[in-house]
Amino acid sequence: MESNRVPMIDTVLRLLLIGLLGYWVFSFLLPFISVFIWGAILAISLNPLHRGLLPRFGDRRGLCASVMVLGLLSLLAVPAGLIASSAIDNAEAFGTAVRTGTLEIPAPPKALGKVPVVGPKIQTLWTAAAADFPAFSKAHEKSLKSVARRISGMAASAAGAMLNLMLALAVAGALLAYAHDSIGGVHRIARRIGGARGAEIATLAGATIMSVAKGVVGVAFLQAVLIGAGMFAMGVPYAGLITLVVLLLAILQLPLFIVVLPVIIYEFNVADTLPATLFAVWSVVAALSDNVLKPLLLGRGVEVPALVILAGAIGGMFTEGFIGLFEGAVVLAVAYTLLIDWLKQGEINRESHILPEQDAPSSK
Repeated sequence: MESNRVPMIDTVLRLLLIGLLGYWVFSFLLPFISVFIWGAILAISLNPLHRGLLPRFGDRRGLCASVMVLGLLSLLAVPAGLIASSAIDNAEAFGTAVRTGTLEIPAPPKALGKVPVVGPKIQTLWTAAAADFPAFSKAHEKSLKSVARRISGMAASAAGAMLNLMLALAVAGALLAYAHDSIGGVHRIARRIGGARGAEIATLAGATIMSVAKGVVGVAFLQAVLIGAGMFAMGVPYAGLITLVVLLLAILQLPLFIVVLPVIIYEFNVADTLPATLFAVWSVVAALSDNVLKPLLLGRGVEVPALVILAGAIGGMFTEGFIGLFEGAVVLAVAYTLLIDWLKQGEINRESHILPEQDAPSSK
């Protein structure tokens, strides 16, 4: 009896030590988990491009990954930094103007009152704010302060997200430099846990990440940059904040005309006809571009319902802040795809067990 206790005690001690080691590793890596997750998502999305460029760099993975990361930083970080910087400045200016009652609001466009249901009410509030903002701010003090706090928090979160994006690109570059070893390691772990099926699930997860990152997050970012560039060129007030709202709506799969249409109406009231018309055409094309880009970039066989993307983006935003918009959409899409695949596999296995029983009587 005592001889049986000794191996049991050894096993318990080993499990406790492994658990303690896992807890330490997790606690040390906890501040960087978000960056590592986003870096892995970027690495998976960029892996096809990395493989295509490798021959031009003499199959030197490190050099190819470094050039890609530096190129992406210059292409993405510059507009993203400008948007974030403008958003922060706009948020501070807006918050100060709201608190001091000095915010200047132009008169609403006359066409706004003709919008069904909500148009007259919005026009009434807008007119009151434009006529006497101090009185309007006193009447709606709590609501305006709440809005100002939310906007300031959103801008600060966007600035943190830009820093996380740069760090995530560095992580993605390191993963791409050792892509073969990294992918091989993931597949070995998946195979060790789930056998051949585990390796298939790892491949499916990678395909889903690549599809959603390009077809949802990538398209949303491109639409926000295009619409934001138009607003910056036209000198639209609070263009940085509006661009962030456009990005949010695009990731949540909501119509961008909620924001774009009022800006177009505003420009027709304050700008000359030709620039306003060019801006309207540019904005409409950018807002509708997802109808062309998503079918091209969102991979077949891994289509995800908009509701799943919406839930992931909102949940990610509340959990991780601005960067969670991206992570939540991708992670929930991967989980949804794996769940559907698991359910289909269960149906196939069940049918494979039922069919022989059905064939048995006819064979006698």
